[in-house]
Amino acid sequence: MTHIVLTRYDDKITCWQNNIAVTHSASSKAAATVSRPHYIGRDGSSTAKKWMVNGYLSEYYFVDGQVLEPTAFGKDFEGKWGPLNNSVIKANITAAGGFGTSGFYLPFDPEATGAIYSNSVTANPGFSAPPVNLFDGNISTFTASTAQDAATSITIPLSGVTGRVVEVYNGGTSGDFTVNGGNTTALSATVDWISVDLGSDQSITEIVINKIDGTGAGGTARVSAIRIDGKMLVDHSSIGHDDSGNDNHFQDENFAVGNTSQVWSDYVDNNGLEPATNLFDGNTST
Repeated sequence: MTHIVLTRYDDKITCWQNNIAVTHSASSKAAATVSRPHYIGRDGSSTAKKWMVNGYLSEYYFVDGQVLEPTAFGKDFEGKWGPLNNSVIKANITAAGGFGTSGFYLPFDPEATGAIYSNSVTANPGFSAPPVNLFDGNISTFTASTAQDAATSITIPLSGVTGRVVEVYNGGTSGDFTVNGGNTTALSATVDWISVDLGSDQSITEIVINKIDGTGAGGTARVSAIRIDGKMLVDHSSIGHDDSGNDNHFQDENFAVGNTSQVWSDYVDNNGLEPATNLFDGNTST
């Protein structure tokens, strides 16, 4: 097991491996920003999704706005460096000032509760771009209704979501959006965040994007993302659940428990002999 702590202060980046500083470098790029997706385990600059991590990740912490020493996350255990208990690490982070706005903690806990918002989204008369784009954490991808001159709409039911300020990233729809059947807010052809203040914290059960007749982005209702009180709603399984209290959840891909892309036995040609699943069941006797 290797324990990694990566810190950045101004343009100086330090990597600690098992409490030993192994690299120092400089960078002019921000470590994290709300205007771009944050990737874990792969090169986010590659549209081909290359440079995937070939390894096992656990207990992933991101602290925004402060630099902590490796001792906040680990200690020496009889001559071997290892991680502290997660409750101790969270307490250390809180005592030092907290996770910060963009901070998060991913325990990769299969027992945690996720949320797949896109499963309930509908469009009238249909979709020309899939609803998963609305909850992928990327404002450059859009969910869109089928183009037509008549009015079109996208209906987004929500459950377990509470907040006061609702924002949608409009994709050029000329029309309006409603929250809980009211609170109607105008949308122009401008591609940008559009918000409505509900006046108090409320349970948010439905958002509807409406395009008026004959206008909009190619005759479609288009929306890229939704934020509630500054937090973007993201489809996430238990693996992508943020346990820091910030609700900065991650859309998991290629490493989720149960993800069919990780069923390696499907790719084995065993010529009809013993089942290939035996090779990946964790049991050396099969």
